[in-house]
Amino acid sequence: MAIQKKTLNLIYLQKIKEIVYSPKEYTLEDIKLVFENKNEFKKSHKLLITETIIELIDEDEVSDLHNFNEILYFFDLKSFWEERLLKGDLKTKLEGLSQIIKLRLTISESVIISLVYDKNEALRKKARKAYIYLSKHDPFRFFNEDFDSEFTEWDKIQIHEILLKRSKEFIPNFAQWITRTENIDLKCFFIYETSFYKQQDNLPFLLTLLT
Repeated sequence: MAIQKKTLNLIYLQKIKEIVYSPKEYTLEDIKLVFENKNEFKKSHKLLITETIIELIDEDEVSDLHNFNEILYFFDLKSFWEERLLKGDLKTKLEGLSQIIKLRLTISESVIISLVYDKNEALRKKARKAYIYLSKHDPFRFFNEDFDSEFTEWDKIQIHEILLKRSKEFIPNFAQWITRTENIDLKCFFIYETSFYKQQDNLPFLLTLLT
């Protein structure tokens, strides 16, 4: 089984690389031909395809977004992972949130919203992090709620990485939350991000915190 999985992984990786790195803009029909007119893929195959695409993203920055997005659409990964978030068990939902961010999938905000107030802290936090990455309307809304009841070092690392992923779109002025929050760890995080993104206009304000 492991050998079969490895073989499939190599086959998918080779074909997906062929499409993503091609100067040609592929249509869905073109991609269908590459995959020998196969229309349906098993759940196990979609999980493997997800791993393969993430491996490709980790290896090299994907520059041709057209072909990359056509690949995601061809395998219907958006619907696949949305369904796993809505119907899966805790482990599946946690995995799904991680994979959605890694795949850079744009999924329905309503799917994420259903998880951001979950009773399970790990799921709730991961959903809020995914919301920062995915939301087009109010991605930083949970900074107004001190993000969550606790803010750990691991939270800092993960949110910083998410901010890097969306930095080309919009980065907020972090000063607005520095005085609002009473959570020292979160306050330190906002100060760090203010410095990291060189928000020079906030320097006089930050100096007042030292007096």
